[in-house]
Amino acid sequence: MWLKRISLGIQILMTIGLPILLLRDFNWDELQSTITQIPFWFFIVGFVIFTIGQMFYPSRWFFIIQAMNEPVRYFALVEQHYIGIYFNNFLPAMIGGDSAKIYYLGKQQGYLSTTTSVFLDRFLGFLALTLIALITGLSYPATSEIEWLRLVLLMIAILFGTIILGLIFFPLNRIIFFILSLLPLSNDRSIWLESRLTWFFDTLRILVKKPWLMLTAISIVLLYFILLSPIYLGFFYYALGVQVSVIQLLGAISTIAILSNIPITLNGIGLREQLHFLMFTPLAIQKEVAVSASLLIFIYLLLSSLIGYVIWYTVKSRKTALDTAQQQPS
Repeated sequence: MWLKRISLGIQILMTIGLPILLLRDFNWDELQSTITQIPFWFFIVGFVIFTIGQMFYPSRWFFIIQAMNEPVRYFALVEQHYIGIYFNNFLPAMIGGDSAKIYYLGKQQGYLSTTTSVFLDRFLGFLALTLIALITGLSYPATSEIEWLRLVLLMIAILFGTIILGLIFFPLNRIIFFILSLLPLSNDRSIWLESRLTWFFDTLRILVKKPWLMLTAISIVLLYFILLSPIYLGFFYYALGVQVSVIQLLGAISTIAILSNIPITLNGIGLREQLHFLMFTPLAIQKEVAVSASLLIFIYLLLSSLIGYVIWYTVKSRKTALDTAQQQPS
């Protein structure tokens, strides 16, 4: 419990501290000028594009579940995706929305299979992001900060590759069972955990051996960011009259997407803005404009989380009404 409190305290401090650090020497007049130069219709169109992206993004999760031979409706996953965006506002980045997906979809699909699909969806998503960031980042201007980020991305890619090779060729089950044997668990509890972990790793091993699934995951992530790129391209064009290379833009936003999931702030607040400043400065984008673009995406996320709340509340109310009707005597 005290570890959670310390972790939350650090996140709160970082959420406050990073924006303060970023806003030093911040030109607020430039920020206001940036916003006023952009036509209002652009913000509406941008949100429509962002929403289409959110509707498309769960397709990776859908293909994973299909590969597991589990029946599921696509729009049920869209609903869970939006509910996950809503819960990301209150829970640590990366795991908050995933926990909500496991809890709510697991009631229908089973918690073990849902946990497996959510884990693999997250894993393949990060793998795809890392590969896209590394490849498109080759065209990025070389600075000391960028070189450091390339090293971090390379280490992440090596880690993912090691995990995949371990799942395919190495008996990870034995390591898990050895660790379980060291824990003070009852025999029934140990058998229960072993059976579920065996199913979990065996399923992962089967899925990562399917090349089409890996290629599909990478393609979906790439298409998703290509779909979102007009928001950034249009924003920079209207704000500064600057035309950014699409390849460099993909390198920037994919790197931001990876690193903003590091759970050191609440919902990535502050960290996301720092990363926008760091990644877009080499592309001749002013700090105020880069931060404004980050805030625009954050506003879109907040609006999407509002949609997620409406979906969550509707589903919860419907279930409550159904339970009440079942409890009434006929």
